[in-house]
Amino acid sequence: MKKWMLVGAFALTGTIAHADTGRWTTRETKSELYGSVEYSASLPSEKPVLNALNQPQLAALTLVCGRDGFSIAVVWPDIIEKDYSNSNATMVEWSIDGSKVKKNLWVANVQTTGLYGRAAKSLVRKLAAGKRFLIYIPDYHGGQEAAFQLAGLADIQSAVLAMPCSQ
Repeated sequence: MKKWMLVGAFALTGTIAHADTGRWTTRETKSELYGSVEYSASLPSEKPVLNALNQPQLAALTLVCGRDGFSIAVVWPDIIEKDYSNSNATMVEWSIDGSKVKKNLWVANVQTTGLYGRAAKSLVRKLAAGKRFLIYIPDYHGGQEAAFQLAGLADIQSAVLAMPCSQ
């Protein structure tokens, strides 16, 4: 039987002594319909990007564990351009701590793009070892970059990856 410990507003397994969650906002939400619990953590970008109305708005890096499994996503204020060869994906470019830029397809909808399952967990492990995450997302403004200070992720990542996701 797992024991849950509430750290901030984030239910985590195990014990995290004096966790420094940085600018991460965490929460636990229970579905009234299904009775399942969703755990999430969200980190705002350092600076805003332009939204669909041409106004500055912060992007958010999110980790979610729930009915649909584990995911990491970027909630993007503008409308994301999809890859023409795959209408459910977009080519994202990213770097951790100034490392070589990586490009890969992420699942995308109108204003969210992300990775799921093993790919998401692998990226979270890489991010937890870093300090700063840069990402370029193609959008209706021709593409924009966002930066995220990763302070706090290293302190919560083992608990985040141990959460009991449905898939």
